[in-house]
Amino acid sequence: AVSIFMLFAAFNSSASLPELQAPATPTPMPFTLSNDGLTYGYIDVTGDGNVDFSVYFSGGSSGGSFNIQAYNSGNQIHTNMPLPTSTENPPLTVSLHYAKILDYGTEISSGLSSWNNWAFLYENYGGYTNPLTTTLITQEEGYVAVSVYDNGETYYGWIEVSKPSAPLDGSLMSTGASVTFTGSASSPTPGSSILAGSGGAVVPVSIIASALGFFAIGTGLYFRRKRKKA
Repeated sequence: AVSIFMLFAAFNSSASLPELQAPATPTPMPFTLSNDGLTYGYIDVTGDGNVDFSVYFSGGSSGGSFNIQAYNSGNQIHTNMPLPTSTENPPLTVSLHYAKILDYGTEISSGLSSWNNWAFLYENYGGYTNPLTTTLITQEEGYVAVSVYDNGETYYGWIEVSKPSAPLDGSLMSTGASVTFTGSASSPTPGSSILAGSGGAVVPVSIIASALGFFAIGTGLYFRRKRKKA
């Protein structure tokens, strides 16, 4: 069997992505991945009919994990800062990346740090169970920030995900362990921010203020006219 350390090293490499054998057809949302049912899913974040990210379950005698991977080399996933190799006992031989789970309304933009083309969504291998905060072990559901690189432009978006049904101390190999993906979206404008859980780009504060100002002016004129007419 492949050791946990060999598995981590293979998935942690950003030089090349594992070859994907399944057809590049987006999976209709919502869908649920499990160790005894659907084990692969494909997500179209930008809504153009093309796969942007793959999500999948993998497991063996030493444990299991739910993972997210960029389907195209330019796409990225926002992660927690990697776990240092010296903080575990026994020490890990590589740094691990976990998808950071964001709250509803969190702004997703180039201002977020730590992006990678592959990450754990939830894992339990040999006792290493999502040791970082803001993962699916500490937040039952939330949003994964992603970026899609298309024709030289970057589009920011999100994928909504929920926690596995298996116990937190389980190996994820028990029947019924699952993760559900309920939706995704991206900003229609390259480089623009988007709020986690929203369906479009973030509107700049200046535009909101201007709109409110025009509304207030228009409302004031209406009331003045109404009082004058009375």
